[in-house]
Order: sequence, then structure tokens, then C-alpha cells
Amino acid sequence: MVRTNGGSNVGRVIPKTAIAIADAVRRGVVSAREVADRALDAAEASQQDLNAFTLIDRAGAIRSAEAVDRRASAGSDPGLLAGVPVALKDLIDQASLPNTAGAAFPAGLPEMDAPVVARLL
Repeated sequence: MVRTNGGSNVGRVIPKTAIAIADAVRRGVVSAREVADRALDAAEASQQDLNAFTLIDRAGAIRSAEAVDRRASAGSDPGLLAGVPVALKDLIDQASLPNTAGAAFPAGLPEMDAPVVARLL
């Protein structure tokens, strides 16, 4: 478990496994937004040392998390991976985000998400 680090969520515990996160989000124990904020904060904090990401799309991740929360609040099934943070390799098309195709500079901005991305959303 990981404790959140600020705001009205001080002390709220976030599960560490994908199954536990998705279950907690579906049950309303924790919001997908809280999980996303925590994961994004950790990714950004590690970036200087690890440089693991070519791009961190905080706004897109937050939009996706809030959509999961809306579906869960409405009683709809938000999906098996509801609220689980996922990092995507920059070789996978994501609409309007650079696909570097492994090169030092972007090959272009895809117009559509790859099927695997669409299924995650």
C-alpha cells in the first residue's frame, strides 16, 4: 500500500497491485484520479535520475482517470484495468502524441490511437 501525499487525500491508502487498484477504484475506496496523481508525481520525480519517459502526458492521464471515475460513479463498469496506471512505449500510436519510432526525433503525430491504446481507454 502507498499513502497519498496531499490535499483531502492525506493518509488515504492506495493499493500497490493492479488487481487491488482496479478493485478499489470500482468500489469507490480510492479514485482513479488519486491513483493517477500519485503515479504521475512518482514518474515526474524520478525523471531526472532515470529519464524513463520521453513524454509524460499529465493532462491526458488525468482526463482518462476522471473518465474512469465518472463511469464508476454512474454505476457503469469502468473496465478490468480501471484506474491502473499504465506507461506506453513511444512506438505505440496515441492520437496527437509523438510516435518516435525509436528515432531521436518524432516521426509524426498519429491521428488515431492504436487498437491496444483504444482498448485501455
